[in-house]
Amino acid sequence: MPYILLPLTKSPWPRGRIGPPQMQDWYGSLNTCLSLLKKYEPSKILILSSFQAAGELSEIEWYQWALEDLSIPSEDVLYISQAKETSEQIEIASSLAKEQDAELIIISTFLHYPRAQWLCRGKGFRHCVGWGIPRPKEALTDIVLTFVFPVLDLLGQKEWFKNKVATRRGRGKH
Repeated sequence: MPYILLPLTKSPWPRGRIGPPQMQDWYGSLNTCLSLLKKYEPSKILILSSFQAAGELSEIEWYQWALEDLSIPSEDVLYISQAKETSEQIEIASSLAKEQDAELIIISTFLHYPRAQWLCRGKGFRHCVGWGIPRPKEALTDIVLTFVFPVLDLLGQKEWFKNKVATRRGRGKH
């Protein structure tokens, strides 16, 4: 059975981050992908994002740079310019995995893990962690959303949340 490795994107540009890219949480997720790529064959890394912050490279361009930095062959990566939010990434990747009769493995940063785990509940996906330094502002957001997002979801407000995020990111704001 083939595998699809989905690192959930985490705004990789350097503004507001501490240390070099190779020490960041998002880059750590790609290190985890590299290990999984070697362990599970055949597999592909799926980079799924349509977000570009104002004045920055797109998330896909940053991830492409990092994957090249890690010497991951381009034929082992699939880039799809869709999704501005975590739940959309998981939904699209899940559909793709079903179409390709592949097993989906989600890779998230350690602070993103609880929310991603909530979104993956009951779906049977494997879920792994990438380690590294989070952007301080995002660390706070991830901690808050660990508790707030499940409440919004249980209240039927997941689509409202997705629309708020899509509107904000559509303006180039993270």
